[in-house]
Amino acid sequence: MNIVRCFLDTETTGIDCTKHGIIQIAGIIEANDTVEEFNFPCRPFPQDEIDDGALEANHKTREEIASYPDPKEVHRELMRIFGKVVDKYDKHDKMHLYGYNVKFDDDFLRAWFKKLNDSYYGSWFWVPAKCVMTLAAEYLTEERNTMGKFRQGDVALKLGIDYNESELHDAMYDVRICRDIYYKVKGE
Repeated sequence: MNIVRCFLDTETTGIDCTKHGIIQIAGIIEANDTVEEFNFPCRPFPQDEIDDGALEANHKTREEIASYPDPKEVHRELMRIFGKVVDKYDKHDKMHLYGYNVKFDDDFLRAWFKKLNDSYYGSWFWVPAKCVMTLAAEYLTEERNTMGKFRQGDVALKLGIDYNESELHDAMYDVRICRDIYYKVKGE
């Protein structure tokens, strides 16, 4: 059986997938003993709202994200990468989607597909997506009361995974930390 894992993270212009947009999509795909990374900056759609707080968290400006590649170009390249490991027309061939607080990224990516008039989002991924935050919470059950917040950086620190606070909120950096947390809690 071919098990394909796709660790994914997005950076966005806000927290509501129905009105905000994606500005970065990054991931690590593990398939057949190979690992492939992807990292795409992405211009928001014209109708996407942009919150100043989100830009500040991402260390981006409106001018910078306006210069990013068109979502259609990013989509085309992402589909090429996904198509190397999954046949979207085969209902038995999909990726397992992983992320830290994965519902956020899953919802945003699903909304992004919809904005692109692509109804095949469900053809790429098994349901449900797998939340690394939930796996870490189970792993740290006995120590949870000693922790304040349960942000990805807090969990990485508790697990002894090195990270740089100033690099968080870069989707590629965050997805690597997420993957490290996954393998730490799974003991693999």
